[in-house]
Amino acid sequence: QMSELGYRTIAMHPYWASGWKRDVIYPLFGFDETYFLDDYFRDEWFTRSYVSDKGLFHAIEKKYDEKDEDEPLFVFAVTMQNHSGYSKNDYGNFTPQINVKGHEGNISLRMYMSLIRETDIAFRMIVNYFKIWR
Repeated sequence: QMSELGYRTIAMHPYWASGWKRDVIYPLFGFDETYFLDDYFRDEWFTRSYVSDKGLFHAIEKKYDEKDEDEPLFVFAVTMQNHSGYSKNDYGNFTPQINVKGHEGNISLRMYMSLIRETDIAFRMIVNYFKIWR
């Protein structure tokens, strides 16, 4: 439908294209372009073993920067940063910063809430980008 309205349409999912057959399904949905883990996302954008929301939002911003000024663009993006697991074994390059009073020992809760905090920070950044871009 967005294509019918004149938009260039992009689907982004910073994980394997074959998961849930996205590489087959997204084009059937009518997206003009699709980007998956191997296509677009850089190593420094990773939090744990997933592309961070900040990295995904940066990729969206880059697509807006590259487009013609008068070209309408629709981007459908599925994030991965907050995907489970949340145990100590899943920390990787990420250190949880959030403690929940009365639940300080709950490693999974600390991880999840800390990742949500990172999403909040990244979301603020992309909102500010679009405030400036307009």
